Amino acid sequence: MAPQTTAVLVAYLDQDNLGIGYLAAVLLERGHRPVIVDYRTGPETILATIRRENPVVVGFSIIFQYFTPHFRKLMEYLRSNGVECHFTAGGHYPSLNYRETLGSTPELNSVVRFEGEYTFLELVETLARGGEWSRIPGLACRVNGDIVEGALRPLEPDLDNFPIPVRGPVRPERMGQKEATLLAGRGCLYNCSFCSIRQFYSGAPGPLKRIRRPEMVAREMELLHQELGCSIFLFQDDDFPGAARNGETWSASFCQSLRERGLENRLLWKISCRADEVEAARFSRMRDAGLFLAYLGIESGTDSGLKLMNKHLGVETNVLAVETLRRLGLACEFGFMLFDPLSTMESIRGNLDFLDRICGDGYAPVTACKMIPYGGTAVEEFLRRAGRLKVWGEYEDYDFLDPAVEELYGWFAGTFVEWLQGPEGILSSSRFARYALAIENRLAAPEARCGVTEAEVTDAMVAANRLFTSSIREAAALCEASPGGAGADLERLGQRVRGEEAAIAERFRVLVGRVERGGGRALRAAMSNG
Repeated sequence: MAPQTTAVLVAYLDQDNLGIGYLAAVLLERGHRPVIVDYRTGPETILATIRRENPVVVGFSIIFQYFTPHFRKLMEYLRSNGVECHFTAGGHYPSLNYRETLGSTPELNSVVRFEGEYTFLELVETLARGGEWSRIPGLACRVNGDIVEGALRPLEPDLDNFPIPVRGPVRPERMGQKEATLLAGRGCLYNCSFCSIRQFYSGAPGPLKRIRRPEMVAREMELLHQELGCSIFLFQDDDFPGAARNGETWSASFCQSLRERGLENRLLWKISCRADEVEAARFSRMRDAGLFLAYLGIESGTDSGLKLMNKHLGVETNVLAVETLRRLGLACEFGFMLFDPLSTMESIRGNLDFLDRICGDGYAPVTACKMIPYGGTAVEEFLRRAGRLKVWGEYEDYDFLDPAVEELYGWFAGTFVEWLQGPEGILSSSRFARYALAIENRLAAPEARCGVTEAEVTDAMVAANRLFTSSIREAAALCEASPGGAGADLERLGQRVRGEEAAIAERFRVLVGRVERGGGRALRAAMSNG
């Protein structure tokens, strides 16, 4: 075994960064010392950590494409302050765009491509003994001024060969309950045009989708519950294996493993899946074993939009999925792209009609965004071939074909930025209220609940959802009626929307406060007595 070596890992740690956690766990298993630093602590803190630890390598986890300039600035700061050790980076964007990453960031020595556990381990041990690292499989680097790609390292076929990932301090997140993230598998069999998951996992030799043994996933949840007090689990799988079309056996074994450990009434868990995977009998079984929330990749409410996204399903399948979750008493969240490269006023109205159909009654909070052409995706290539891709370094965008749609999107982005992205915006607050009540309804006795009713949350959500869709319809009509000349009318509409938004946001603020004060106490008591 190689002598103990220190490696510093810099990552954005809003939630558990499981990629970094697995890298660190593999290093620990081999007797090395990983030190994980949150990018948000700032360059001075990161520099002080590196000086104190004197690592052989600093690894930067660039999980979001548009974080690359920020990490580049950090690397420039570290180099200018005398840090000379090896710098490497990993993540989806560096893996798929290693030439651009190395070319734009001279401070980097290498990029760990695709699945990085074994590549990073070999890099650490090679650097520690002063060996030749440039030919390590899975690494791209700069040699004599040229950017070269090494042989791709095959994927680990059995994910349970990896140790349980390292996690930072687990803190109470929701109503006093501790959350943890985990993975039941890696990869995705689908090929949505806006997503780079398939490209990432098909880049190296190995299967597109690998799934852990269900009893091992249940065992990890049990350990996190026993040792860290976690009671809520957020699966980070892009397509949860228990919901997949061929996942019936896996789902049954997983639920049985939870029951055998006595966890089905003590733990709650959230998954992400496709709409065409929501099947009543299977989801009923998972609900009874602790499933309380499903995030659906709906993305579009028109068949033309779903075709552009290569979803291979139709609008009615999305509607049926939402109705099934509603009927089973499961909470639902979803992703939705109101704007895409082929958007027309007609398709936008169709999307708004769809949102009214699934959210008009306040069952789920409405959300919407613009499709972004991320690096390595089919949409990026489509726009490049059409001559529509606009590139500024790592930032990529496009203009809409209809100037009226462009004007409408500008109004939408400016009007709803706080609503959709603010930490106390309506989307965040309404999701929290629905999420918290779902947790309370499953874990707390009726007499111990917070007193906030489903009707109160639903009424506020109905008002929010209707304001969202109706105001966008009104803005669309203004843009069509006065192409390029609706600015003043749009500004007045935006001011009115923001005023009504503030009133609804206050309703949610009061509701959330009541839930946290009452529900947090009730849940803590329920968990301590369970």
